[in-house]
Amino acid sequence: MNKTNYVLKDKKSIFIDDSVKIGENVIIYENNRIEGICEIEDNVIIFPNCYINNSRIGKGSKIYCSVIEKSNIAPSCLISPFSYIVNSNIPFYTKVKAFSEIKKCKNFITDKS
Repeated sequence: MNKTNYVLKDKKSIFIDDSVKIGENVIIYENNRIEGICEIEDNVIIFPNCYINNSRIGKGSKIYCSVIEKSNIAPSCLISPFSYIVNSNIPFYTKVKAFSEIKKCKNFITDKS
C-alpha cells in the first residue's frame, strides 16, 4: 500500500493489501476489504461494507456496500448498494442500480478520443 493523501475512517475494521495503490483524496469508510492487485484512483469514496479484489476504481467514483472482483470501474461511476460486479468493464459516468449483478461485461468501454 502506498503512502499518500487518503483517509481511513476506522483503521481497525479496514483491510488493505500491500499491493493496493491508492490515489489522492480517497476516503475509505469502515468495514472494507481491498485485496489483490487493485488501483483506487483519485477522489474515490468507498463507503462501508465493500469487498474489492483485483480491480481498478476510476477517478471520482463512489462505491456503496458492494462486491467488485476482477473488474474495471471507469471514472465518475456510482455503484449503488448490494451490487455484485465480476469480470466486467463499467464505462464512464455509469450508475449501477442497487441489487445489480453484472458478470463478464467487456464490450462497454470505448476510447473517448
